Amino acid sequence: MNRRAPVLFAFCLLLAAIASGRAEAGQPVRVYAAASLTGVFDDISKAAVAAGLPPCACVHAASSTLARQISQGAPAEVYVSANPAWMDYLVERGLNRGEPRQFAGNTLVLVSARNGFRYRFDGGLGLADVLAGEWLALADPDHVPAGLYAKAGLQHLGQWQGLRGRIARAANVRAALALVARDEAIAGVVYGSDAASEPRVRIVDTFPPKSHPKVRYMAVEVGKDSRPETARFFSLMMSAGVAEILARYGFRPTD
Repeated sequence: MNRRAPVLFAFCLLLAAIASGRAEAGQPVRVYAAASLTGVFDDISKAAVAAGLPPCACVHAASSTLARQISQGAPAEVYVSANPAWMDYLVERGLNRGEPRQFAGNTLVLVSARNGFRYRFDGGLGLADVLAGEWLALADPDHVPAGLYAKAGLQHLGQWQGLRGRIARAANVRAALALVARDEAIAGVVYGSDAASEPRVRIVDTFPPKSHPKVRYMAVEVGKDSRPETARFFSLMMSAGVAEILARYGFRPTD
């Protein structure tokens, strides 16, 4: 028997382990983030690469959908929710690594693609009357954060009951925005950052801040295993540089 064979075999295992570690270190950070953050993480990814970190591979959908996917074993490393309730959903199941952090804020706005559409929340008219039988696009008001905020705001303003039969439900806030941009709905309720991202729509009015809970995005590391690169990427997300990126996209500072 060749006495060098065990030594050679061990050396090959060591090389394989080193190669595997390098490959893992260069793998993108898997970020599951609210649909309203689409586009933002492209710039955050570029900032990460410039700082010597791996880029991120992002999955964008409704915060509710992403939270359920993570609870069912989706390979996320960072989760960003547009609603603290869905962050609580993951924390209650012990899927977080560390404490959730505030990531960004936002406003809630009424938008339309039609120049002739006018409405003011303090104008005394019901929004249902102004819609005149046409559709109001919302992210699903039973599950999706943007829709939940919209429903809360409209209920507070005494508008919800009159609108229930004219709601065009969308899977997430960007889908609701698309319905308005394509003029399939005369108006919609989205975040201020969404309105800023779509040149085909304009802001008709902004919801009074006290009409709905504050729009707060929360972020946390998730998953059973943590890489140093993920922790560093998460720290970058909380930096002043990323706060500037968020501001450019129309997001508000956290409290």
